[in-house]
Amino acid sequence: MVAVFLAAAAAFSYRQKTTADVQRTIAEQKTKDAQLSLSAATAANQAREEALQNATKARDEAVHQSNIATQQRAIAEERLRVARSQAIASESRRESRFDISAALRRSVLAFGVNRSDEAKAALFETLTRAAFVRRFIFCPVGEFATTVRFSHTSNNIFAFSCYRIGSNSTIHVGTGAGVLTARIRARGDVRDLSFLDADTIVLSGTQTLQVIDLRSGMVHQIAGHAKAIAAVAAFPEAGVVLSGDGAGEVRAWSRRDKAEASSFTSRVIRPATGRPITIGIRLRSQ
Repeated sequence: MVAVFLAAAAAFSYRQKTTADVQRTIAEQKTKDAQLSLSAATAANQAREEALQNATKARDEAVHQSNIATQQRAIAEERLRVARSQAIASESRRESRFDISAALRRSVLAFGVNRSDEAKAALFETLTRAAFVRRFIFCPVGEFATTVRFSHTSNNIFAFSCYRIGSNSTIHVGTGAGVLTARIRARGDVRDLSFLDADTIVLSGTQTLQVIDLRSGMVHQIAGHAKAIAAVAAFPEAGVVLSGDGAGEVRAWSRRDKAEASSFTSRVIRPATGRPITIGIRLRSQ
C-alpha cells in the first residue's frame, strides 16, 4: 500500500511539474509576443512622427514657395502697370499737339494706372498746354481715373470719373479754375461720359443709360440695353445721345422734354454683333 501511495504521489507531482512547465512556456511565448507588439508599436509611432515631421516640412516649404510666387506676381503686376502707364503717357504726349481733351483724358488715365515719372510728366505737360486748367485735381488714393470730358457748350466745365475696383464710380465736375463744383455717385465702372448740355451728363457702366441732372444731383437710370454700356456720345444741338454696349448694340436716345432729365426714348440703330464698340459723333460744319 505504501508503495502504491508513493507511486501515485510521484505521478501527481510529475503532472504538476509538467503543467507548470507548459504554463511557463505559454507565459514566455506571450511575453515574447507582447515584446514584439511593443516593438512594432514603437516603430509605428516613430514612423508616424517622421511622417508628421516630413509633412510639416513640406507644408512650410509650400507656404514659402507660395509667398515667393505671390511676391513675384506682385512685382510683375507692378511692372505691367508701370509699362501700361508709360505707354498711355506716351500716347497722351502725342495727342496733346492735336486734341488737348483726349490728351488730358489719357494723361489722367496713365496717372491713375500708375503714378510713374512718365505719367506725371505727361500730365504736367498736358495741363500746361491746357491754359484753361489752373491746378491739379486727382482721384482719391486707391481709385482710378477712367474718363475725362469737357462740356460741348463751355470748355470751362469738365467732368471726370474715378473708380475703385469692386465699388461704384464717382463723377467729379469742375471748372477750368480747378474748382470742383459737384461730386456724384454713379453705378458701375464708368468708362465713358458725355455732356448733353451744361446741366446734363450721360454715363456708361451699366445696362441702363445713366443720366446725371447737375441741377438736382440726381442720377436717373433708363433701361434699354441687354449688356453693360461701353461708350456714349451726345449731340447737344439735337438732344440726341448714342450709346453702345459690350455686345455691339448701338441705340439712339431722344429727349422728349429738356426740363426733365429722365425723359428719354430709344431705338436700335445697330444690332448686337458680339464685338466691343466705341462711339463718336461728327458735327457737320456750316
